Amino acid sequence: MISRFTPPDVDTLVILPCSARKPYSLSRSHARFIDALRGYRQQIHEIILTSPIGVVPRELETIYPAAHYDIAVTGEWGLDETAWVSSCLRAYLAKHTYRNVIAHVSGGFAEVCRIVEHDLGIEIVYSALDDPVSDDSLAGLRECVAGSASSRNRRSYLDTVRAIADYQFGRGIGEKLIPDHAHIKSRRSGFRIFVNHDQVASSTRYGTLALTLAGAARLPDDIYRVEIDNFLPKGSILAPGVIDSDPQIRQMDEVIVHGSIAFGVGRAMMSGREMVESSRGIAVDLRAVEER
Repeated sequence: MISRFTPPDVDTLVILPCSARKPYSLSRSHARFIDALRGYRQQIHEIILTSPIGVVPRELETIYPAAHYDIAVTGEWGLDETAWVSSCLRAYLAKHTYRNVIAHVSGGFAEVCRIVEHDLGIEIVYSALDDPVSDDSLAGLRECVAGSASSRNRRSYLDTVRAIADYQFGRGIGEKLIPDHAHIKSRRSGFRIFVNHDQVASSTRYGTLALTLAGAARLPDDIYRVEIDNFLPKGSILAPGVIDSDPQIRQMDEVIVHGSIAFGVGRAMMSGREMVESSRGIAVDLRAVEER
């Protein structure tokens, strides 16, 4: 999950344990973590350790698979789980460096952090006592962050949404799709992103972004591209109508449809390879299309 993620440019990383409830921020434990970090969250980066996935950046907690797995959370792991999560955290910290790393964890989570701390020769500050959600532990977390966080690069909600775009479409796409003058309109069911009064994307129940035609036009022509024959589609696009497609496309990915007379956006119903090789079936569930 972290291989396609671009972390924010901040000095301080806070490592947190996972929770049974997803997304994590809706759980009681993470609500208390967030409250303890209040006033500093724009100056730090948060990641969550979890045995099924390894490392989940806070920005991606609503995206599959982070928001869609179900496993008992005990904090006590076997050797295989410890080795797996250690390898994920080690890879993340080897690739992304921070001036300060704070681990607000206990039990198996803390063991993972100590293994990685030793392997990489870095210093990790442990802010939790036996129970990370106890009042004393939360006070320790806030004290550690207050002494480490820097206002050098304060983040905005635009940065969080850009991280989702980078994860979904590739590094650097967030800046293209969501420039600094973009604005976000939130509502109970999600949010919409506007650039120059044009809506470019909206959130989905999967935690990803759904593009509008205006949003798709801001992206490079060669990413998540589905090329169709000389026709203007209405509704779904069937596989026989696909001439070529980006091989990195997976089922349920957001795709951009290009044709000699059509430009559209939708969701892939099969992989890019299957679109080209199949003689039947729905390739793209089309959301919007316009004639060129």
